Amino acid sequence: ATLFGAAYAIGIAARAAEAGVAVLTLGSPSGDFGIFDPADAPPPMARVQSELTRAAGGTRHPLISDAPLVSGVAFETTAGRRALVANLGPEEVGLEIPETFRSAEPIAPPAAPGVSLEGRVLRLAGYVSAVLTE
Repeated sequence: ATLFGAAYAIGIAARAAEAGVAVLTLGSPSGDFGIFDPADAPPPMARVQSELTRAAGGTRHPLISDAPLVSGVAFETTAGRRALVANLGPEEVGLEIPETFRSAEPIAPPAAPGVSLEGRVLRLAGYVSAVLTE
């Protein structure tokens, strides 16, 4: 239930979407790979799972990046277009994102550092993931 685990899950979800996988299980309800922790705030993996649940039944859009350690998946539902983007490496990356996306927030708790959106450039610290919205 870490930032790295959330980034890894987004990478797996992106590859599964590219392969046409219909159902994906990334963790368990509780325990070491759990998405719920009754003692604390929801771990980052819970946010990833929530976003992927929101994507169910939506239209998937490819996310293409020149950065080798960046992965992501975008989707569109009746509520609009969203994307999950993860930096799978230890170094900060800067990515140019489509004009469609106007905001970015970290997968981790809102106070977590590591995500900034400056114009069309998304900056992600090492092992940090973000949700992009219209």
